[in-house]
Amino acid sequence: MSGETPINFAQQLQSLLTTSTRWASFAKAQGSRFDTAAKVNQGLRFATGPEREHLLGNHFPISFVVPSCLRGVSHHQSVIERLLDGYHQGRRLHAENRGGRVMLFAEGMPQIGEPKGRFLLGFLKAKHERWVLPLLATGHLRFFLSHITGEQYRAHHPHSTLGVNILIADIDLALGALSASLSETEERPVLAVAA
Repeated sequence: MSGETPINFAQQLQSLLTTSTRWASFAKAQGSRFDTAAKVNQGLRFATGPEREHLLGNHFPISFVVPSCLRGVSHHQSVIERLLDGYHQGRRLHAENRGGRVMLFAEGMPQIGEPKGRFLLGFLKAKHERWVLPLLATGHLRFFLSHITGEQYRAHHPHSTLGVNILIADIDLALGALSASLSETEERPVLAVAA
C-alpha cells in the first residue's frame, strides 16, 4: 500500500448519495413513471451492504447501482439453464440498443448464441428504457448478472421459468459523460446559413 491514499468512506458515501439524487432527477426528466425513490433505496442498500462485495468483489468501488430483472426470459430458458450450470454472480453482461429495446447478452459460451459468442438472456424492462437508452449511448453504463431466480422451484415444477436479475452500474460515469457531451453541444457556435 505504499504511496496509496486510503479511500475515505465518507467521501464515497457522499458521492453515492449525490449520484442517486442525480439519477432520480434524470430518470424523472426522461419520463420514467416508476417509483424512483424505491429504486434509490434498493440501490443504496445494495451499494452499502455485504451483497455488493459478495457479487462484485472488493475491487468494485462503492457506487450507486439500479437493480432490475429482465423480461422475455421465457424464450431463452435453455440458454439461462446452461448459464446456471457455470455462471457466477457479478458476471458482466453485454447490452445493445436494438430499435429502442435494450437487449442483454451473456458472452463466452461458444456452443450457443449469436456472433461473437454472445447469447441473448432477455430484454430490459420497458420502464427503464427511457433513462437507460441515453446513458447506454455514452458507452459508460455497465450491466452485471445479480441472480438467476426460480431454481428452487425446479425440483417440484420442472417447467417453471428461470428469471434473471441484473444490476445497472457506472451510472455516475454515464451521467457525467452525457452531461459533458450536452455541454459541448451547447458551446458549439451556430453557423448562419445563407438563404
